[in-house]
Amino acid sequence: MVAQGRSHLYEGYSAEEVTRMVRLFAALGAKSLVLTNASGGIAPRMAPGTLMLVEDHVNLQWRAPRLAAEAAKNPRGMTTRPVYSPDLLARASRAAVNAGVRVERGVLGVTLGPSYETRSEILMLEKMGADSVCMSTAVEVAAANEIGLPVVCLSCVTNWAAGKSPAVLRHEDVTALVASVAPAIRSVLERLILALA
Repeated sequence: MVAQGRSHLYEGYSAEEVTRMVRLFAALGAKSLVLTNASGGIAPRMAPGTLMLVEDHVNLQWRAPRLAAEAAKNPRGMTTRPVYSPDLLARASRAAVNAGVRVERGVLGVTLGPSYETRSEILMLEKMGADSVCMSTAVEVAAANEIGLPVVCLSCVTNWAAGKSPAVLRHEDVTALVASVAPAIRSVLERLILALA
């Protein structure tokens, strides 16, 4: 199953609404969740055009879904710590090698958005260990973890984060970069899906 696009918290949706697709996929029989996103590069090795397999994230969205199925045994709403599947990370790495596509591994910083981060916010994220930054993914990973669905994320670094380049960040440049890298992303995802079949 494939979803084109996703809802974001910054659009006014709740964490439960944003993660509805994750729960639907699981209910329909999905055994793994593969996420993609666009991010801004923070670490020097995360130049625009880099593909990054997410090993962990720094979640500054301060949101987590309250899943109805978990409410009775978890009345305080405490959720599991989001974890990216080591097995899926290994499979995705092999898929990239088989596709002849270079991927990095790194930590994803996650903010609420919708505005791009300030230079000071990027400096904070860098000190917290983030290699790139985006405005999605964390709540979906939390929901997948809560229901026992292994998850992996392939992030496309589309631009330098604020303060990492003198260029002014424009949304048009982000979408153009994604279009240029799309064949490599597709190649990795196709091989990963075959490995999961």
